[in-house]
Amino acid sequence: MPLCLPIISPTCDANATGGTTVMGLLIKAGHVAEDGSGLLMCPAFDCGAIFVVENNGYSMGTAIDRGTTMAHRIIAKGEGCGIRGYELEGMDVVDVYEGMKSIADRCRKESRPAMVDIRTYRFKGHSMSDPRKYRTRDEEEQWETDDPITRLRDAMIQAGLIDEDGFKAINREVKAEVKECIKWAEASPEPDLSELYTDVYVERFGPYLGTSMPQIVTDAEERG
Repeated sequence: MPLCLPIISPTCDANATGGTTVMGLLIKAGHVAEDGSGLLMCPAFDCGAIFVVENNGYSMGTAIDRGTTMAHRIIAKGEGCGIRGYELEGMDVVDVYEGMKSIADRCRKESRPAMVDIRTYRFKGHSMSDPRKYRTRDEEEQWETDDPITRLRDAMIQAGLIDEDGFKAINREVKAEVKECIKWAEASPEPDLSELYTDVYVERFGPYLGTSMPQIVTDAEERG
């Protein structure tokens, strides 16, 4: 993933120098700033990239304060490269939306990069085989009481946007949709090995076949 840092920078620069207002968004966990080349390029070329640290306090099974410097203030790594830093409370959906919108608007307007440290938590293990012995159950329970979905539900109920029955109905619909997606995936055939060469580069390059447009884009184009 560190390779994404230098890739996103010239991508933003190429669009900006072509007269297009563009903003690149890179979301990483834990140690986004360990590869500095992209962080150095963006301010030098006025790239509107936003480096988002999805900071759940751990890099897989290692607490970030054991694996990197300035763990208490990750944005200092970007500031050292001339990138303005922001810290957001990631357990509140509304706060994240409003904070990111303000940051994105600034990056688009000024064509300047930003680094955002979003403080959050990973409720489950890094994988199915992760026993989570590197943290205590008390710590997990403390964070679980601050569940972002519950906080959003309570805020929406308080604002009169939904009631308890409406929330439960949405919850049932989402669970049914997820089950249907799992069923479809398990029933689908294994992809051909040629798929290894798709969606790597945007344009055709050597054996790579280019990128297909995401469904959300094609659906929008069909709607006109």
